[in-house]
Amino acid sequence: MSASSSPEPVVTINGTAYPYEPGDTVIRVAHRHGIDVPHYCYHPSMSPAGNCRICMVEVVGSPRPQIACKMACFPGLSVNTDSDLAHEARADTMQMLLVNHPLDCPICDRGGECQLQRYSMEYGTGHTRM
Repeated sequence: MSASSSPEPVVTINGTAYPYEPGDTVIRVAHRHGIDVPHYCYHPSMSPAGNCRICMVEVVGSPRPQIACKMACFPGLSVNTDSDLAHEARADTMQMLLVNHPLDCPICDRGGECQLQRYSMEYGTGHTRM
């Protein structure tokens, strides 16, 4: 079998197989196919930083979620972006991100157009443990 006829590598995201290029990360493949993975520090033109940790996804077969912006795709990889584990990890991350945030959304210049506000509403728990 020649290299040109070898099957295209795929990664499974939310039960669907998607092709990927060598060096692709989970978040890049997800975004390319219209799958929303929340992020603050990720930008496709920059190397991944992995600092914000809001892009957590469930890796099938792993007990802990992983950050999608730094996780390289490999054959057989299966992740869930919308699982309970991923949502719990994002809620925990939101708690940490909001610890020192003033939460003055009604008077903030970015009110209504803020990713932090959007993700807080989507992934936050509505209460704080801190």
